[in-house]
Amino acid sequence: MGPGIFIGLIIGIISGIAALMLLKTLNSPLKKDSTTIALVAELVTLATFMVGGKWASEGLFFKIFNITFDASEYYMSLAIAFTLIIIYPVLRLIIKLGEEFGRGAE
Repeated sequence: MGPGIFIGLIIGIISGIAALMLLKTLNSPLKKDSTTIALVAELVTLATFMVGGKWASEGLFFKIFNITFDASEYYMSLAIAFTLIIIYPVLRLIIKLGEEFGRGAE
């Protein structure tokens, strides 16, 4: 297992947990409009953390230590870990919102 796979799994798990925590806060009944906007902004910046930065795209950290870093392995393991963690709560949120929108159409 290369360092790209290992780091992708770690970042995917951390990002998935952070996204779950943001979704939980977003669904709390004690939220204000400003809180919702801030949470959506944080959720969007989560993607920048996962795939952005020179450490992921150029592997600068790995060049210093002469470690072979494969970005395709990193992105694949990141996507798999993140998706497995967040897929069920997101699907439930979509169904809940659909039911709420459906009730409003009556």
